[in-house]
Amino acid sequence: MSAPLRLLAAGAAAPQSAVFATASAKLTAKEVFGRCHLGGDPALIGNRSVVVATRSQASAALALLSLDGVARRLVLVPPGLGTAALEQVMARAEAEVVVCERESWQPLFSSWPCLTVDPQGCAEAAAPQGGLATEWVLLTSGTTGVPKLVVHRLATLTGAMASRAASPPAIWGTFYDIRRYGGLQAFLRAILGGGPLVLPDPEETPEEFLTRASELGLDYLSGTPSHWRRALMGRALAGLRPRCVRLSGEIADQVLLDRVRERFDKARIVHAFASTEAGVAFEVTDGHEGFPANVLENTGTPVELKVKDGTLRIRSPRTALRILGTDEPVADPDGFVDTRDIVERRGARCYFAGRRDGIINSGGNKVHPEEIEALLNGHPRVEMSRARARKNPILGAIIEADVVLRSADGAPPQSPLEEELLRFCAATLPVYKRPTKIRVVPSLSVSAAGKLERQGA
Repeated sequence: MSAPLRLLAAGAAAPQSAVFATASAKLTAKEVFGRCHLGGDPALIGNRSVVVATRSQASAALALLSLDGVARRLVLVPPGLGTAALEQVMARAEAEVVVCERESWQPLFSSWPCLTVDPQGCAEAAAPQGGLATEWVLLTSGTTGVPKLVVHRLATLTGAMASRAASPPAIWGTFYDIRRYGGLQAFLRAILGGGPLVLPDPEETPEEFLTRASELGLDYLSGTPSHWRRALMGRALAGLRPRCVRLSGEIADQVLLDRVRERFDKARIVHAFASTEAGVAFEVTDGHEGFPANVLENTGTPVELKVKDGTLRIRSPRTALRILGTDEPVADPDGFVDTRDIVERRGARCYFAGRRDGIINSGGNKVHPEEIEALLNGHPRVEMSRARARKNPILGAIIEADVVLRSADGAPPQSPLEEELLRFCAATLPVYKRPTKIRVVPSLSVSAAGKLERQGA
């Protein structure tokens, strides 16, 4: 795709069709593509490194449409990034200009020229033109330190998408934030398909977003398994009738896939595997956890996969160009990206065991918290769970777990249920994997990237 995103999107949408639907406004293609939404001097962004640090997703989307093809580089700042990390990101990105709303401006930005963005339109002037191959910089969702700055082009971000617009255009919705890879995929799929994208507002609760999405009649809804577990706890899904449900970003265990299938029995259920560095690798639609082992045998195809030293490796034309501000390579000399996701083959199928950097060492034994969570999530009274390590002077670490109960259970006595869950684990797990303590908690934290929070657990 050589044309700027704004022109590609404008060509896919009818003038009066909706482009973005937020809680506060619905913007049509004419309103989005027919005016400049940047307040200030748009000439400032030409061939510059521009940091997009907006408060709302709608403002970020308008900034992306204005910047692609005009800016040399655009850097998407996700929500929740602390000031210290933001300062380092801006230094690594060699920031020259900042785009934000007036209310999201902060003293840190005083060292750079700033342009504001307004979903209601700053001027009737034409949007800036350009034909640069803009670098799109996304931040990884790591929970420690400064995230990596992963450089893509529009072509690598859209490599997994169909080239033709849907007829009639599909209505997309996503739990993700479009300033991260998963949400950006939903944004690009919607806007290049000529259909609207339903976005959560910062003040909206998940229940309010889902209620609004139900009223708009979504065709596609995407999110992480943690997003879907939390959604299944409430009643707001009752009015949704999507054609397709997508899960990605975390391991989708069989219990969750079955529950999603039960809730959306007419929908296509897709578990997609993607990473910020490697892009979209493959999709699984057979309703089973893991993926068929023959996926690893498709050598010579555009996307190639293999397992080396226990982790999944991907070679693909959708791979990012480089990591900004560091000498760290994206891929190995053969072009394969190490996803750091541990894969185990059992017969004709491969299963995700967990992250290489998430292993718990208990008395010299390696424990994947995801295995314990998958077991606990299969208990009829458990909605979601989190296994965690607690330091132990003898074993180094022991396993504990927190569980959230299904809403129908109300608030039963704590100790008997915790003891029942301990026995449930003991019936299946070897001693070194068994939680020594299980707590019933009202909720579990999910990160801004939509993943189960594990730091500080």
